[in-house]
Amino acid sequence: MTRRTAAADLAGLNVAPRPAVVAPPQLAAQSIVLPVPPSANRYWRHYAGRTVVSAGARAYKAGVALVAQHAGMRPFAGPVAVYLHVYRARKAGDLDNSAKVLLDALQGVAYNDDAQIVELHLYRHDDKANPRVEVEVRKISE
Repeated sequence: MTRRTAAADLAGLNVAPRPAVVAPPQLAAQSIVLPVPPSANRYWRHYAGRTVVSAGARAYKAGVALVAQHAGMRPFAGPVAVYLHVYRARKAGDLDNSAKVLLDALQGVAYNDDAQIVELHLYRHDDKANPRVEVEVRKISE
C-alpha cells in the first residue's frame, strides 16, 4: 500500500503547494522624535463662547502626523504606555503643558484614542542646542 501525500495529490492537479503564511510580527513599541509642541496656553483659543484648537495647534498636529507617517508608525489597538522625554530649550515652562498637547497630537497616530493610555511617564531635560520630544509608545498586554 502506497501512501499519498498532499503534495502528490496537488501534483496530479497541476497545482503547486502553497508556502505557509506567516503573520507579520506584532510591534511591541514605536518611537519617534518630534519638535517641542506649542504651550497648552496657546493651544486653544476662545471664539464666540466656544473653545477651538488654534491654527498653530492644527499645524503641529499635522506635522506630527507627517513625521509619524514617514517613520512608518501605526496606531496601536488596546492599552498602551507612553514615555515622553521633553528636551526644552529654556529652563521655563510646565512639563504637564507639553504632555496634554503631545498626547492630543499623537491620537490617531500612535494610538486610536488617548483613553487607551494606561501608563504615562514624563521626563524633563534641558538641551538648548536641540530642543525636542522623544516619544515611545509601548503596547501593554491585557
